[in-house]
Amino acid sequence: MSNKYARSRTPSTQTFHKSSVAKAISAAIITSMISLPLFAEEVEEEEIETIMVTATKKSETLQEVPLAMTALTGDFIQGVHLTDAMDLVAYSPGVSGATQNSFLDALNVRGIRSQDYGSGGDPSLGFFKNDQYEGRAGSAISTLFDMNRAEIINGPQGFLFGRNAIGGAISVHTNEAQIDGEEASFDVDLGDYSLMKLNGAINVPINDNLAMRFAGVYHTQESHIENENKDDKVQDTDVLAARWSTTFEKDDLRITTMVEYEDRVYPAGLYRFIEKGELWEEYDKVWEGNRGGDRDLDTNSHWGLKDEAQVLNLQVKLVQEFDFADLTVNAGYKDHDYLYTEQWTPSPLESGSWKVDQTGDYTQAELRLSSNGTGPLSWYVGTSLYEENLDVDTLNQMSDEFICDYYSAYYNDYDESTNYFPSLEGSQSGHCENLYNNSLAYHGPGYYGFDPTDGYYGVNYYFPHLSSPYGRADDKVFENSYVNAKNDGWAAYANLDYQITDTINIEIGIRHTVDNKEFNNAQEVIDSNGNQTVYSGTPGYNAASVWNIGGTTALDANGNPIEIKTKKDWDNTSMKYLIRWQPTDEMMFYASFTEGYKSGGFNSHNFEGRDGSALSQQPNLTNELAQSVAFGEESIDSYELGYKDTWFDFTDIRLTVYSYEYDGLQVSTRVEGEGGQTIISNLGLTEANGFELATNTPLGEYFNLMFNYSYLDSDINEVPEDDCSGEIGECNGNKIPWAPETSGSMVLNGFFPLDSGATITTSIESYWEDEHGGGYMFDEVRIIEASQTWNARIGYESSANWYVQAYVDNLLDETNFDSSYGGGANYPSTHWAAWKPRSYGLRFGMSWN
Repeated sequence: MSNKYARSRTPSTQTFHKSSVAKAISAAIITSMISLPLFAEEVEEEEIETIMVTATKKSETLQEVPLAMTALTGDFIQGVHLTDAMDLVAYSPGVSGATQNSFLDALNVRGIRSQDYGSGGDPSLGFFKNDQYEGRAGSAISTLFDMNRAEIINGPQGFLFGRNAIGGAISVHTNEAQIDGEEASFDVDLGDYSLMKLNGAINVPINDNLAMRFAGVYHTQESHIENENKDDKVQDTDVLAARWSTTFEKDDLRITTMVEYEDRVYPAGLYRFIEKGELWEEYDKVWEGNRGGDRDLDTNSHWGLKDEAQVLNLQVKLVQEFDFADLTVNAGYKDHDYLYTEQWTPSPLESGSWKVDQTGDYTQAELRLSSNGTGPLSWYVGTSLYEENLDVDTLNQMSDEFICDYYSAYYNDYDESTNYFPSLEGSQSGHCENLYNNSLAYHGPGYYGFDPTDGYYGVNYYFPHLSSPYGRADDKVFENSYVNAKNDGWAAYANLDYQITDTINIEIGIRHTVDNKEFNNAQEVIDSNGNQTVYSGTPGYNAASVWNIGGTTALDANGNPIEIKTKKDWDNTSMKYLIRWQPTDEMMFYASFTEGYKSGGFNSHNFEGRDGSALSQQPNLTNELAQSVAFGEESIDSYELGYKDTWFDFTDIRLTVYSYEYDGLQVSTRVEGEGGQTIISNLGLTEANGFELATNTPLGEYFNLMFNYSYLDSDINEVPEDDCSGEIGECNGNKIPWAPETSGSMVLNGFFPLDSGATITTSIESYWEDEHGGGYMFDEVRIIEASQTWNARIGYESSANWYVQAYVDNLLDETNFDSSYGGGANYPSTHWAAWKPRSYGLRFGMSWN
């Protein structure tokens, strides 16, 4: 994979300090901006490339669209090595949170995200391919190859893209088959860590009405992160994907199809304990630090470290032109298998291992009628529907040995000098037996005055299955959740655009959405002797489970846990208003108010009573007693002021100022009284203001500059007290912890023509952001430092359509991480996914027309 950039960012007042090399590079760029126009004073400036986009249901230039939007061409995507949709984030102002795996829970636009890593909710940022919804974690992220363009739209986009685009939309478009000519291309990318990436495409006209296009990619690369546990190797990237597209045109009818299959393997489970803070000091007494370098892991996952997906995508689009309107029918089917494994407590023992085994299919269709006249009124109306089926097995594994090792030190004041528990240090067997016996001797059977048979505040509270007679089979306790989900829904929408004068347009839209969700969940705990555990009273930390809040389900006649069935429907009607003023052909101002909506969902691992009452780890739950815990819908009122212009006939400027009020943001929060356990719930009102600036301009005859910058000021309210150091309201007024206050990117391209007709090309790319992480209370241990990354490229393009390019990614060898995660009540916080070090590569390729 290409080098990633910092991900789930947090606002900060910290000033970013550049290194001396970074300052030199910045100075060189600024100097070139000042001097090059003078150097090329008598040379007519080249016009920048015009990008056509279709986000508003019609073909327009990027400068004509009254939206906060970024558009990247297929050539740009390939030229700067953007591997998948996550990579688009670096060049999209206001978007952050990309990671080196297939999960979507950290991605956010203007701070709006969904932290639900389970299967009961939906993403807040919609992913689309050829205007069709891409789905959830495991299926939404696909490799970018043979692309036409990518469109990244900020702010609620339900009117344009449909469901789950309340924060924004990332819409990618593949190259369609072209009837008017043959063409072919290939691209080879070789580099450090045994990188080999092969891209190819061929376009074949069949006759005057039909053409086919075939494209494929093969991508393999060793992981830049090593695990000191050599038996649990970090997976290498290994991707194989192919696409078959067709285009049929006759008279006023156009039909396009796409069949795409991808088999993808990514690195996973890239956690490393942060070596700071009191919790780390307690952990370090037992394990004596992380082995390996800053980028390495020291972990031992029960199921290995895997992120694997197989995705089949079928699409068909029909456009029939009539005298008054165009009819569009867009339908698709997507099927996927997804496997993800990690160890979220990255210790040398198998503990805190997590596994998601997911299969699903998604069927969708949209019918739209759009006016095509030239009068003052334009409109479109449409309806859409979807159906989704999911089977998700989520397994969590804990280790008796790790628990006994660590909690003996944490709870029993383990003193390294006195070595009170002599079996612990340097040993990996016998810990629990010694802990049980020593704890009995040290605390007595009635620890804190309670009878140990109550299973509370005694030895049995922490280790209920270790009570005498002592014995266990394989040291492991498993928590298993088996989900079968069925979701369906429909929507109807209409949009009217009326030209009041030659320069002023007004627009109004309405959308009604219905979502129906059925969530069936069975849960069990299997103890270290391989038996299904039936709780009695309040069990301990191990058998109480990390995330199975509420208890386990009853068993059927065959000894399998029964499904708890829960159903719920959500519906919403939302509005959009927009006014646009175009005083000149190049200049546009717009103001808009948009309502956004995303349905609620279900916690993947948590139960409550049918009357909504809390359940305290109860066994034998039945459908008469329990239901899955639901969380509410989200809504947003978004205001935007936009300005787009072309200065000096060649410099495109796009500026958006926005403000929003967001109600019910779905986030992961701690459960009161349950230690480190979490649940998805809704925040109160979240408010934010900010702006986004983008420009694209030639600098004289030889250079072109793309520059993006974003600023966000926000505050949150009604955060659950356990996430605010246990005090109600302590977080109120704090900034959104995962959203950067400032971030930006820059690409400076150079083009130097030779007398032979060939061209020397250069490129310098940079993206930066504030420090981030730290949670709602901005814990210093978890904060990721501010950073800036630089890449550089130089190439040769011949007049015969072949090219070669050398490049350096992470030029200054910046060390940082995608994100950080808070530990539990008793174990340290973690970093996630170290950036790839400085790396070198060589690309070459050719095209034919």
